[in-house]
Amino acid sequence: ALPILVEHLPEAAGLDASRNALAAVPLALFACGTHLRQLDLSSNVIAAVSDDIAALTALRVLDIGLNSLTALPAAVWRLPALQALYAPYCQISALNIPDCDDD
Repeated sequence: ALPILVEHLPEAAGLDASRNALAAVPLALFACGTHLRQLDLSSNVIAAVSDDIAALTALRVLDIGLNSLTALPAAVWRLPALQALYAPYCQISALNIPDCDDD
């Protein structure tokens, strides 16, 4: 299972977890916060991304396309290293972009 795999790769720089029928982002991913730079969660059935994604402080590229998402948490916009966010073919109606004054 994916959480077991992630526990054995705590310093992985990239992870492709696409096409795994994931219903949620595995909590074990958040242990890779200072190392994970690329994360592909596309083509799953993820309905929500929790604010716990803020733990992925080194994340540069996030692909969450082709999921059941309807909103993105404000935490996504606060990821300090994020350079690219891909979310095509989702049903996103709320971006939850924080005001610049919220920091």
